[in-house]
Amino acid sequence: MIEESRPCPTHVSQTDAAEADDQRDREPMLFREPRNGGFSRARAATMLAFILVAVACAPAPPEGAFEPQEAEGAELYRQHCQSCHGGPTGGSPTDFPPRHNAQGHTWHHGDCELIRWTLVGKPSFGVTGTTMPAFSDRLSEDDVRAILVHIKTWWTDEQQEAQARVTAGLCG
Repeated sequence: MIEESRPCPTHVSQTDAAEADDQRDREPMLFREPRNGGFSRARAATMLAFILVAVACAPAPPEGAFEPQEAEGAELYRQHCQSCHGGPTGGSPTDFPPRHNAQGHTWHHGDCELIRWTLVGKPSFGVTGTTMPAFSDRLSEDDVRAILVHIKTWWTDEQQEAQARVTAGLCG
């Protein structure tokens, strides 16, 4: 059965309007009727359903999927670096040898410095037992670049951006 439309009242008292506003303000924000063309419940529900479907249907990368260079760098790091410099977690900026993860300070140095130190070694600066040996007999420059791609995945976005600026300034 179709209801007949009712005519809109031509006059609403201030008391009636205030009571309607009070009732509206007690409802949760998502379920309030719109004021001045805002979102209705139906629009909000439709948008929420759309977002949930889009997120649920988005393809996720396979577990452990890496770019080829990063995967190569991960294996090289495991073979040549991890025993001294540790893995993706733990450590602090003052560790010797330094950690290459987000808790370390490797991201403070440019790529050219890190490549040079890895290939030709780095002196201890007076700290006994902390000399970085040269790896040029075991690793190529491309190998070291792959290792850098790998360890950069451990850094925060801010650390990656800062390190890119350092690299641009030092390494041209």
